[in-house]
Amino acid sequence: MEHLRTIVIAAERHGGFVRIDMDGSALIDQTLDVFEHALADGHRNVGVVLQSYLYRTAAGYGARVYVPFGSEWFPYFMRRLAECPSNVGFIIRSALYEQHGK
Repeated sequence: MEHLRTIVIAAERHGGFVRIDMDGSALIDQTLDVFEHALADGHRNVGVVLQSYLYRTAAGYGARVYVPFGSEWFPYFMRRLAECPSNVGFIIRSALYEQHGK
């Protein structure tokens, strides 16, 4: 926690925002605890990336939807799919459902 506090304070001084990304982590609860401690310490320049764990927003965590755009959206999108191939199945299922309603 002390290392995060040092980073968050330095980011505050420079107008920065710290995002803690935990996608696929086995330490989800510990990561959320660290995030909550940072908020409790009064740091408002820190957030946590929930990604596939959005169901946790019911526990009171705010959520933003991240949508890449601009000229480099496609390479970014392909890179993200390569990082998590299971998302390809999700996209195919969604497309088939839209097309056939099944």
